[in-house]
Amino acid sequence: MSRSTLLDGSVVTRRSDDTPRGGQPSEWLSVLRPSNTLVQFSFGDGIDADSLVELASAPGLDL
Repeated sequence: MSRSTLLDGSVVTRRSDDTPRGGQPSEWLSVLRPSNTLVQFSFGDGIDADSLVELASAPGLDL
């Protein structure tokens, strides 16, 4: 598991499953915004995690 903080204060947590089972996600990503909005993704190979972080921290996503 890895954790980092973005410039806006959002906390990004990423976890990987070293032994994924057929068809199941192998990566998990959560972004906790300063407003306490939580955005979570589960995904497999071929998806760029940085793109998901960008999506989860997009302006206007906070409710």
